[in-house]
Amino acid sequence: MLRILRKHSIKGFEANGWINGFEVDFIWRGEMFCVELDGWDGHKSRQAFERDRLKWAKLEASGVAVMPITARQIRQDEAGVISRLQGARASRRGWGSEESKRAET
Repeated sequence: MLRILRKHSIKGFEANGWINGFEVDFIWRGEMFCVELDGWDGHKSRQAFERDRLKWAKLEASGVAVMPITARQIRQDEAGVISRLQGARASRRGWGSEESKRAET
């Protein structure tokens, strides 16, 4: 994932950053958005699978958007991964700003 972020000149992230007590694979703090690499390699047990889903739910509940991306998606659909990532980040820009709060009311 780091390779394709660099290849597509995507910046502003922290790798293996911490937020709200959780380590995430990639985070864009200003957008309250993170990417979590998801796949069988890291979830060879139900416990690991459940642990990650609880982590994501807690992050989402605290206002951090989580996008899971699998290794297979990275290998087989790099353009789609980048498109989804850019779209999700664009929708998060200005999150928490006064302007976005007014737009919600």
